[in-house]
Amino acid sequence: LGAPLPFRVRRDGDGATAAGVRAMAGLFHVVFVGHSFPIDSAACVQTSATQWTLDVSAMVNTNFLMLKEVCLALSSPNAIDATAGLGLYVSVGGSEWQYRGGVYANRPSDVFPIQVSWRRSINLTSI
Repeated sequence: LGAPLPFRVRRDGDGATAAGVRAMAGLFHVVFVGHSFPIDSAACVQTSATQWTLDVSAMVNTNFLMLKEVCLALSSPNAIDATAGLGLYVSVGGSEWQYRGGVYANRPSDVFPIQVSWRRSINLTSI
């Protein structure tokens, strides 16, 4: 069960640039409920001006089936522009990215399920 479980955080809002992002390091953090301490956005790989990825299998738990929920939180009240938000997406073994939820200035943190739709359909023999 060592297949990668990457997740992606994407900034949505008033444009395709990072203009609304006030600080790149420390913008957000994630906690895999019951399995990790807070992981700062600086530990993620920034794949574009508005996207970050993290290989959860390498960083948190190689048995991704143990992971049920993830908390996404802004690091500070002014981490992003008031018109922007951060969305959380999950992909398992190269599958399509699945949206899990988002946070924004008026809702700076939330807990999202990460195994809802793919858990039943994953082919364990291909991992």
